[in-house]
Amino acid sequence: MKKKLQIFVSSTFKDLKEERQAAVEAILKSGNIPAGMELFTAGNESQLQTITRWIDESDMYLLILGGRYGSIEKKSGQSYTEIEYDYAVSQEKPFFSIVITDEALDKKVKLMGQDAIETDNAGQYKIFREKVLSNISSFFSETKDIKLSIHETIQDFKDRYIFSGWVSGGLIEENELLRKENKDLREMINETKNANKNEFHIDFQKKDDEEDKEFIEIEELLSKTIITNRLIDDTGKGVTLIEILDKYKLRLVAGFYNNFTMREIIKTFATFCLTRSQICSILSLSLSLSLSLS
Repeated sequence: MKKKLQIFVSSTFKDLKEERQAAVEAILKSGNIPAGMELFTAGNESQLQTITRWIDESDMYLLILGGRYGSIEKKSGQSYTEIEYDYAVSQEKPFFSIVITDEALDKKVKLMGQDAIETDNAGQYKIFREKVLSNISSFFSETKDIKLSIHETIQDFKDRYIFSGWVSGGLIEENELLRKENKDLREMINETKNANKNEFHIDFQKKDDEEDKEFIEIEELLSKTIITNRLIDDTGKGVTLIEILDKYKLRLVAGFYNNFTMREIIKTFATFCLTRSQICSILSLSLSLSLSLS
């Protein structure tokens, strides 16, 4: 089932309009959903709550970091951009950052002037930039670098993480239909198993049935036959064959051909002139015992 991932894009506002637009285009082209673009303005506490909720509901977090620190949230003294970044990391949200190169920042300053760099909180910006670069990040000089980085990172994250994502309504309905069909099939299988179990139990209890005649005769024979054999009984007192079956029922059901000792036990049965058909009945009896006595 193909899923659309929601990617929260965080950046400062004035200096990175083209870069944000490139990010949106890349995310949409990859078949996924960009989020958070309307939040990149100075706000208040209620807006901060809205931002964290959007991050919680997103599958990935992307930071585009230029030369500005961003608008400051009064209570914390941090920029909204850094608060968003720290929150995404603290929530263990899959995240990555794309940071402007020094050369590209110089070009942007020549085009935009002081609006492209941080002047009021230069120290905080420097510390934030160092923190960002200590984690998963890449650099951009042009908008095409942003698009390429987004494309590669999304594919890499899809291989590394399991995302809930978004699915279309039609796919949800189809998935629900498959779930219902699987549930119905499981119920049918369980009903069949229970019916077969009950049928077997009834046949086993019905001693006067003609089909059970040989089975009953074998059971009586094994109950009356006492043998002594070092492989089966080392006390010298002897045991009945029905007791042997009870003792070795699980090994007999598992198959004597997988075990040397089990082959010797079957040979012991053969010494009492039991036919191939009778030995098969013994195995059938052992199966019954394993079901009824274990």
